[in-house]
Amino acid sequence: MDDPRRDAGDDPPDSRSNRPAIEIADILRRHGDTYRRVRASHLGRVERRVMSEIVAYRTEALGGHMEACDDGGTTRVAYNSCRNRHCPKCQGPARAAWLAAREGDLLPVP
Repeated sequence: MDDPRRDAGDDPPDSRSNRPAIEIADILRRHGDTYRRVRASHLGRVERRVMSEIVAYRTEALGGHMEACDDGGTTRVAYNSCRNRHCPKCQGPARAAWLAAREGDLLPVP
């Protein structure tokens, strides 16, 4: 079944990974320039930078390094993450761990 959120030229979602069919970076790539233009008076430097970093997440824009398999010698490029504190992919696991730790601090009230 076709996903109306994807263009016909987009690659299909990778069934081997947990990658959702559409991500925030996909939305920002498609609509970010228009959003910035329409909301220019309401977006500060930080917001614009966060949007740019999320779009660049794990692309050659942020650089990368080579990973090699010791057994088979297969190599691949591993692109760097943005490490921005607002990025759901970079900080999502840290946020979840922090929230779980805070749950232990809550008082047992009904």
